[in-house]
Amino acid sequence: MRFTIAREKLQEALTSVAPAVPAKTTLPVLANILVEATERGVRFSGTDLDVAVSVEVPADVEMPGALTLPAKRLGEITRELPPAPVKIAALGEQRATLEPVHRLAQRHDPADDRQRGGLQPGLRHFSGEVFDR
Repeated sequence: MRFTIAREKLQEALTSVAPAVPAKTTLPVLANILVEATERGVRFSGTDLDVAVSVEVPADVEMPGALTLPAKRLGEITRELPPAPVKIAALGEQRATLEPVHRLAQRHDPADDRQRGGLQPGLRHFSGEVFDR
């Protein structure tokens, strides 16, 4: 599974599904959000076994598939991302990466950072975030 989605659409979908995901549960899988990528877009689903919420949003799907991701951690990471498209890719059965698709080269030259001895103040740099189960 691999797709690219607008950060705002991802955050809206997670906000819609989050109320159905229990904070504490005896079934650990219920603390996750099911992410299904199809040719129509990406569906995010969550449930506490009493209530289920599912939202489908448009996305550029490169490879269809499905996996579950920890709802709380995914929401935390999404809030920290810059306002740019986000690429989510499954790595095998139990790992996924989440990384912003941004063009830092247009904003600044990383070589300048090395000459100054660090990152530019105020800029946040993200590498691919890896989810492990």
